[in-house]
Amino acid sequence: MTWLADLIPPPDTREPLTLITFFRDLVAPLLCYYATAVLVLLPNTLVIRLAVLPLSLWTFFNGATRLDIVKAYNNERLAYLNQGLVIIYTAMSMRIIVWSFQTKPFWRVNNLRETTREFYSRSPPTPSPKVILSNAFELCCNLRGCGWNWSPYLQIPPETRPTSSTGAYAAATFLSALFHLVMFDIFQYSIQWYSPDTIGGAGGVPSSTQACHQLSDTQDQP
Repeated sequence: MTWLADLIPPPDTREPLTLITFFRDLVAPLLCYYATAVLVLLPNTLVIRLAVLPLSLWTFFNGATRLDIVKAYNNERLAYLNQGLVIIYTAMSMRIIVWSFQTKPFWRVNNLRETTREFYSRSPPTPSPKVILSNAFELCCNLRGCGWNWSPYLQIPPETRPTSSTGAYAAATFLSALFHLVMFDIFQYSIQWYSPDTIGGAGGVPSSTQACHQLSDTQDQP
């Protein structure tokens, strides 16, 4: 099974973020992700989705293993951004796998009152191309299935943000996301700044970065 390991290039051979890698490793996976979302909203596209699935998975795998978005900064503390990219690509890959094997198209729910047992078994509607493109974008961003037929009998907790208007809800959501993003970065940098070199190991075992450097130095010795 060593051929599987050979598919993943060494970390030091990853390419920095350039115009070429931006379109190849960031834009291409997102386009495949969006294209699959469009196809899963259309009837009789199962064969097409299954045909596109290997190409989509390859673009995600290629982007996750060959791109180093912080290589130009030469700062190991920013390596978590690459780890975040891998997590995001993994989640997207799992979603397009589910979408590719979906036998019935997805469609939007207008209100919760219509989510009866008959609603989930009826034939899908035929929206206009403009609505399909808009719904596909919403599907790409929707993680819990709120407002879609692919989450039957979903229990939605009460909303704590203001719902009096779209602007108030969007502003509260943006401020909440900004606050949690800043707090996450503060905790991340605090752990990295005050931690010893052996963080991440048990009983004083060196970190993975130190272990790689020590192994490299050992191999270079005659």
